[in-house]
Amino acid sequence: MALPGRSSGLVANPEEVDTLQCLAEHRFVESRTADDGTFHWFFTESGLNQLSYESGVGPGRLVLEPRGTLPISDQTPWELVSRLLSEGWEWRPLPNDVPQRLRLEWFDTERLVFWDVASP
Repeated sequence: MALPGRSSGLVANPEEVDTLQCLAEHRFVESRTADDGTFHWFFTESGLNQLSYESGVGPGRLVLEPRGTLPISDQTPWELVSRLLSEGWEWRPLPNDVPQRLRLEWFDTERLVFWDVASP
């Protein structure tokens, strides 16, 4: 859709024409015929006054979904970490100090914990 005097207007697809004609009946848009015979649609002043803009942040979602059907050996590190977290594992940072690393309980059967230098 275009603003009057600011562009050449919208040339509608056939499936958009009924909607634009309905808006034209309410004087929100108007059409003008170009030299080549095509209709160009523009907002009217009344249509512009009816516009409102809102913005906000929606709930977060993953952009990529882990491929859970792959064997663990074929998963990317991100997919593996996502799988661990979804199965109730807890991430903890790997200590920088070697003696502290040696004291880690690597095979704790009570808790599902994994250590890594990077945050998931």
